[in-house]
Amino acid sequence: PLRPDRCAVVVVDLQNDYCHDEGAFARLGYDVSRAQAVIPRVQELISAARRERVPVIFLRTTHGEWTDTEAWHWRPRAGSTSPDGRVPVVEEGTWGAELYRLRPEPGDRVIVKHRYSGFAFTPLELALRAKRRDIVVLAGTTTNVCVEATAIDALALGFFTVLVRECAVAPSIEVHAAATGDF
Repeated sequence: PLRPDRCAVVVVDLQNDYCHDEGAFARLGYDVSRAQAVIPRVQELISAARRERVPVIFLRTTHGEWTDTEAWHWRPRAGSTSPDGRVPVVEEGTWGAELYRLRPEPGDRVIVKHRYSGFAFTPLELALRAKRRDIVVLAGTTTNVCVEATAIDALALGFFTVLVRECAVAPSIEVHAAATGDF
């Protein structure tokens, strides 16, 4: 059973560039309606967590000259730009990198990340251990990339991991199902 005194809710990358009709992904032709559709359920999850005094942590990706290495740019769909280099994505300091329809409250934590996993080069592990939370409850986008990378690292670091499937999204139902094991 999920004990509230051991849980923390971690919301991954629900940002304007990934979710908003005017964000980078929409401008690149991606359908962002699936990402938008999970927002009410994520808001319900966050409200329930707050009622039970479960810490809520928002992860936001940003990219910029101080964090995008040559190797990061070399990978497919490189760091701060789209695959064709035309549209910046979650560029540090931009509207696109801000949270989409989610508002942290006092007591919530916002952690900026620069890689897929919320644990890579961030204080996420320290925050969870300081709050004595060993169950990571995950929501966000994308199920098959950043949410999954965060879940794998959480498990590797000794945390129990729970994905709230209805609060996570991938580019397609099939990709989401493959990432969650719902074949």
